[in-house]
Amino acid sequence: METQLDYFLRLIEAVACGGLVGYERQLRLKSAGIRTHMLIALGAALMMIISKYAFFDVLAYSQVDLDPSRVASQVVSSIGFIGVGAILTYRHGIEGLTTSASIWCVTAIGLAIGAGMHLLGFFATLLILAVQVLLHHRHFLDGLPGALEGRLIVHLKGDTAMMERIVNELANQKVKKLQAIVLAYDSENLIFKLNFVIQKEEELSFIVTFLSQYKQITEVENVKTL
Repeated sequence: METQLDYFLRLIEAVACGGLVGYERQLRLKSAGIRTHMLIALGAALMMIISKYAFFDVLAYSQVDLDPSRVASQVVSSIGFIGVGAILTYRHGIEGLTTSASIWCVTAIGLAIGAGMHLLGFFATLLILAVQVLLHHRHFLDGLPGALEGRLIVHLKGDTAMMERIVNELANQKVKKLQAIVLAYDSENLIFKLNFVIQKEEELSFIVTFLSQYKQITEVENVKTL
């Protein structure tokens, strides 16, 4: 018979597994990081515990038909709203699919641990981390330990020639894997996305400060895909 202490330990275990997955996402500058994944795993585990154990007191009534999977099944349905929000958060393109998938997987981990399937939840956590780290394209292309992906949306009063000049000057600052993609433009204004690789978050602040010195740049947006 499970005790309250068993339930507490399951919640702690779910938070730990969610935090491991979230830590990897946060290292890659995703806004759905440690706290988000921890809370999702915690909520899923709590819902499973409630679904499986909270209604034992009504089983004595013959007219009561208990379905212990009902509450847990609604967790799977509702997590879709968070996943869709993760994808739609990025204004200028479709990104965040991998993080959205990790949120969905963390939900399953929380449900498994809440149901008492500890080894399954822990093994699933290791598999997610293996997929996220070992199969990440930066791992193969850059060979940079601890590499982080950075994305900035830059609003410029100027044309593509001005954009190219700014990008070239930024490249002279030894920014790695620098790439500029035009998102929108008209006769006077241009919006482009900068992709790059950094090894410390302080380098991101340097890049933003460097861009801010140009009077033609009206806005620099740090994109953190969920």
